Amino acid sequence: MATRLSKQQWQDLLAEQEQSGLSVAAFCRDKNLIAKNFYNQRSIKLRKASSDKPFVRAQRAQPVHVISDISISYGRVQLQLSAGTSPKWLADLLVALA
Repeated sequence: MATRLSKQQWQDLLAEQEQSGLSVAAFCRDKNLIAKNFYNQRSIKLRKASSDKPFVRAQRAQPVHVISDISISYGRVQLQLSAGTSPKWLADLLVALA
């Protein structure tokens, strides 16, 4: 008759298997364990680990404030443009003024 392992013994075995680099099947063969029982204990550990983390409701981020206008100053001249101004148009304007 097989002996029943405690929770602590299973936790130790699960940790040992992770650190061993062996597959579950190879580890269970070496330790004379039933692989099905090992997988069951590992799934219980994973369920408990995920249930320890509380659910956090996602919140929508606040809207980003968009620049309402663009101001270009050169000497005593100031040019005010709306934020919707085409970058191509602005580039063409600057080339023409250069």
